[in-house]
Amino acid sequence: MQSIFSFSGKRFFYKRKHKLIHDKTTVRQPDIIEGEDQEPVYRDEYVTIIFYRKSGILCQEWRGFCPGTEFRAAIDFIFNFMTEKNIYKTICDVRYQRVVPPSCQKYVEEKVLGYIKNYGSFFTAFVALEKSVGGVCAGLYDMHLTQKLGYRINGFFDNVQDAETWLNEK
Repeated sequence: MQSIFSFSGKRFFYKRKHKLIHDKTTVRQPDIIEGEDQEPVYRDEYVTIIFYRKSGILCQEWRGFCPGTEFRAAIDFIFNFMTEKNIYKTICDVRYQRVVPPSCQKYVEEKVLGYIKNYGSFFTAFVALEKSVGGVCAGLYDMHLTQKLGYRINGFFDNVQDAETWLNEK
């Protein structure tokens, strides 16, 4: 490794800077758990939602930047479906999601608080990459929701399998 010396005799090393490259994949299959009990219930260019009948878990996989109107439409669908099927456990895969505006985070927060008030329990397992944009947004959402509730209803995981295991214990 190359180095240089300063006038004071200290040795400095050149450090090569690395740029992080984000691979944009246009078509990507959801990273979901395969099985016969899964039922795709919603799909658009920003989210795929699958219901696992056996475990009663609703799995969402978000990708890219979702404009506010489409985000709210998907969230409305999720909560209507959850109410209809009496679901209280969700997996929210945000590994490939871009920024979620604070107004949309607040919208989800209000929906969750209303759901808990009307139906009791609600748990979400977030699947996020460390320090990803989607993970940071989910963390902020979790912090605000935990402050309002006084207890934590969300868990954070590296993969869908661990998230499903955690939810099955609830």
